[in-house]
Amino acid sequence: MPARLAPAMAPTETPDETLGCAASPGSSGDPVDRAGEACRPLRLALPADPVAPSVARHRLRRWLAGLAWPAVELEDIVLAVSEAVSNATEYAYLQGPPGLIDVHGEVETTPGGPCRIVVVVRDHGRWRCPPIDDENRRRGVPLMRACMDTVTIGSPDDGGEGTCVALRSKAIRVTGPPAAD
Repeated sequence: MPARLAPAMAPTETPDETLGCAASPGSSGDPVDRAGEACRPLRLALPADPVAPSVARHRLRRWLAGLAWPAVELEDIVLAVSEAVSNATEYAYLQGPPGLIDVHGEVETTPGGPCRIVVVVRDHGRWRCPPIDDENRRRGVPLMRACMDTVTIGSPDDGGEGTCVALRSKAIRVTGPPAAD
């Protein structure tokens, strides 16, 4: 008998959830994208269901393309975030009903210098201890680490339930978003 999935909640991405860019350490306090317009972080609230990684990949790819992020680096970021969302979908809500997975992405800039993408994937579920037997799996975290400059996994800063995965890309120089037609 096939497993029953809980009804999916629609992912959200509304103007109220997409806020202005926060200044990064060492920046001038007024981060802008390469076109001179205020950059906008990525804000998603996804249901913890099998569709979540696909939605995250699509929305993240679209956001990064809008920033004119180079293709190779873009795909590394998308792969790492997809893995983090997949892990939250599969493991965070084993003891209860599926909840939400929050994905927040920002551009971290320095004046006249390179940029990096910082994405935090957070669930509100419970941590699953790694199994003693590797179950022929356990390759997600090494994959994320191979794609990103740093990967930090831990408890949320606000003391709430769940797990936070902070992914920081390699720093690069971005030439700017594509010109408008």
